Amino acid sequence: MNYTDLLNKIIKESKMSNIEIVRKCEENGEKITPNYLSILRNTKGRIPSENVSKALAKACNAEKEDILIVQAYIDKAPKKILHFIEKVYEGTKSVTFQLLEENKKNWSEIEYKTYIENANREFDEMTLADFICNYLGDDIKPAEVNIIDSGTQKNPLWVIVPLENAKIITDEQMKMLNHNEGASET
Repeated sequence: MNYTDLLNKIIKESKMSNIEIVRKCEENGEKITPNYLSILRNTKGRIPSENVSKALAKACNAEKEDILIVQAYIDKAPKKILHFIEKVYEGTKSVTFQLLEENKKNWSEIEYKTYIENANREFDEMTLADFICNYLGDDIKPAEVNIIDSGTQKNPLWVIVPLENAKIITDEQMKMLNHNEGASET
């Protein structure tokens, strides 16, 4: 997926018109014209400033405000860097499925199939920009891939992947980690 494709996906998901998006961008302090938005949506390789990218994502209520900025860097990245990022993504995916396989004996067949289906869905829906955004933020935290739908499972599991040291933990352990991180910052 490239910048133009991702922008169009975000706009489609927002169900907003170009005029509504332009208006929301202006409300957020970034003035763009409908014509410029149309150019961005229809011209592959045309990438705006970081401010415009962030304003567009914010106007469309994208889950991650930096997603278009990250995609712009992916589009401009040298092939070796892009190849490295893709390998990290594939490695994370591989580790996730290896961990699921190693823990198969702890679950019923139905639970195992659910975990595999959810992990497949998560990775299928995740763009490379999503993957990178999962690692970005003010605080360095492990990327989280929720492999179990919390609404249908008693004890959701999380895969925490600081690549050299992956392990599966329970939802309760995840809450404890988050609680401990908050306590150590004070």
